[in-house]
Amino acid sequence: MDRLACVNVSAFPLQLLLARHPEWRGAPVAVVAEEKVQSPLLWVNGPARRGGLRAGMRHAAALSLVHDLRAAAVSPAEVAAGVKALVGCLQRHSPHVEPSRQEPGVFWSGAGGLRFLHPDLSAWAGRMMHSLAAEGFGATVVVGFSRFGSYAVARGRRGIALLDDPEREREIASRVPLERLGVEPGLRDDLEQLGIRTLAALLRLPAVGLLQRFGPEVYRLHRLAAGLLQEAFQPDPEELPIEERVVLDYPESDAVRLLFLIKSPVQSLLARLGKRREALGALHLRLLQEGGAPRETVVKPAAPSRDIALILDLVRLRLESLRLEAGATEIELLAQGEPRELEQLSLFAEGPKRDLAAGNRALARVRAEFGEAAVVRARLREAHLPEGGFA
Repeated sequence: MDRLACVNVSAFPLQLLLARHPEWRGAPVAVVAEEKVQSPLLWVNGPARRGGLRAGMRHAAALSLVHDLRAAAVSPAEVAAGVKALVGCLQRHSPHVEPSRQEPGVFWSGAGGLRFLHPDLSAWAGRMMHSLAAEGFGATVVVGFSRFGSYAVARGRRGIALLDDPEREREIASRVPLERLGVEPGLRDDLEQLGIRTLAALLRLPAVGLLQRFGPEVYRLHRLAAGLLQEAFQPDPEELPIEERVVLDYPESDAVRLLFLIKSPVQSLLARLGKRREALGALHLRLLQEGGAPRETVVKPAAPSRDIALILDLVRLRLESLRLEAGATEIELLAQGEPRELEQLSLFAEGPKRDLAAGNRALARVRAEFGEAAVVRARLREAHLPEGGFA
């Protein structure tokens, strides 16, 4: 039987939020559905839980209990980009990686065919965990036998676990609390009133009665835990990098002519990104010079885009700012794609005088012409001296 590892990056949107605001670490933090006082809490960290907060509470009620609560929303596009990055990270250890469609931050990695490459599965799990830690994410890795069994065990513990046999997997999974398995907060509270807090307690109830009283979500969980419903392992295909290469007949240093040579490859890159339903987040350019050191640079639009005119304008600004000691003989382009978040249509005919999108486009042009370090912003940080209170 091929072994299967479940990787659980617990509270993934919360970890993304803390990566965005590292100064919040150690404080009570929550992820909210929307940045409104009546929005429900989706994820809470340890200090917030110790203050009495739970997922499902309203933001206003949470603030009445924990006055120094930090809360913010994490967009679906940010979560999707984070999931994609971690899939690429895990694919360095196994080509077969499946992200959960229902719970971002849960992944399955297949060990089939890796026996000679990774004879020690515990060490293999440790390498995956170390790679995720290098990206700034804490995770649990459980090497088991079934998709649901390894998932349940991973949601109920921390660290690395190597399960010896399927029976042991089922035994440990049955002791996992239901609140760890992504059960909707309202259903969780209803089941707790009946004294049902673990999978073992749930399995003692008849499946048909659960379907009639609590609906299909609890019924499906019961069938998965009982082994009556088996979900197939469906790994995502490994995505190859989207890149183009142009070999020049003679060294070229003129920015206008280089831009003309780059135009067609950029159009090809954008078309390939479109097939993945992505937009360009960053364009990496590498110019190989005749007798000189390669020049590498990155062009980033203000927001992920497939607008060829906008992207070529940023490339032009960057090329005009580069000083090539010798002419370029080869051009290598690598496109970094990102899921594109759809924009909401305006509800009013008159827009605000302050156009944030135009401001972001202007900042992107400044970065393109003068480099990434030309645009910075202040971050507050804890320090004793006033001049050390920001970076």
